[in-house]
Amino acid sequence: MTPEEKYGRLGPGRIEGFALRNNVRDLGGYEVTGGRHIRRGAFIRTTALGLLTPGELMMLGRLAPVVCLDLRSAGEAESLPDPEVDGMAYVRIGGMWDARGREVDFSTGDIDRFKEEAAAHAAPSVKPSKLTPGSEDVASDFMHDMYASMAFDNPAFQQLFAWMAEGVAPIVLHCSAGKDRTGVAAMLIMLALGASEEDVLFEYALTNTYRARAIERIQRQNPDSALATLAEGVLPQFGQAVLETIKDLCGSYDAYFEAEYGLDADALLALRQAYTA
Repeated sequence: MTPEEKYGRLGPGRIEGFALRNNVRDLGGYEVTGGRHIRRGAFIRTTALGLLTPGELMMLGRLAPVVCLDLRSAGEAESLPDPEVDGMAYVRIGGMWDARGREVDFSTGDIDRFKEEAAAHAAPSVKPSKLTPGSEDVASDFMHDMYASMAFDNPAFQQLFAWMAEGVAPIVLHCSAGKDRTGVAAMLIMLALGASEEDVLFEYALTNTYRARAIERIQRQNPDSALATLAEGVLPQFGQAVLETIKDLCGSYDAYFEAEYGLDADALLALRQAYTA
């Protein structure tokens, strides 16, 4: 049975009342090791909160979130501040960093800077792609490498798993569109809780279902451009790159979680008991 057959076209985490384009959903409901399921209401992923309507913000507040992890850069957050939700604390830590240790800022669409730095990109854990200067492939391959490296030495994800080790919930996760940085964070949460690769990649790709109209609109303007699709959706191969890089470098997901976050077998078991049912 495929994940879509098991969970439905919109996945198990569809929250009624939120516009699909805002990419809001619960990570709860996915099956994990031992026949358990990720607990509903523990992790909510969304687009930037400033894009939600007042009614949607009220609905978010009713979910009683404890903390919001904003994965945007400082520039992105300044250009569209998060509105307040009663009872929710806010923490902003950039979710993607370049080779020079700077937050990647999508507010300017600075692909030219990506191209210039592509050859210099050498995250210690990732082999850079072969890039052809001046072509769209440069930016695409560089983004592929940035995706693959996002799971390593990432202060935002280290904070996320520190909260999880303390049993914090509900946690709201967002970036600008709730798809790339938020998508990788969601993948790692699901892997830590024992979800299958198939379900992890299904959840990652659900962004393209939720944001289908925006993707179709930009594809009509740029039908041959993978980067155009990436502007509004996600590329499945980028999500796969995260999984492959973790396994290539660490051998297993359990080894990765111990190396990156200090979560040994007992700690992972404790997470699964806390966040699954």
